Amino acid sequence: MKPYEILAKFYKKGWGKESVKYVDLIYNVINIYNLNIKSVLDVGCGTGILASKLYNENFEVSGIDISKDMINVAKETTTGIEFAVADMIEFNLNKKFQLITCAFDALNYLVTDS
Repeated sequence: MKPYEILAKFYKKGWGKESVKYVDLIYNVINIYNLNIKSVLDVGCGTGILASKLYNENFEVSGIDISKDMINVAKETTTGIEFAVADMIEFNLNKKFQLITCAFDALNYLVTDS
């Protein structure tokens, strides 16, 4: 995805504080519904900020993003997480997840209702 070729290296610097809010939201949902979540897929993971925060909270985390540049930054700056270049509309990681996140504006890249 062309717009992120240049943005990818700067993206990680600006969104870190916002990711913490999503972790709090995720814990609220887990606690309200008394869920036992171990595995998480972060769809549209970008540079892996949210995925990394969830990994540090002891979740098994994978992340996908359509931008190769974003995934490259995620792989360079994060360990212990499986990252893959994939389109959120159609992908197969050959595993199941107990929780799937799609944070920030990632849903804006869906171009049709279906």
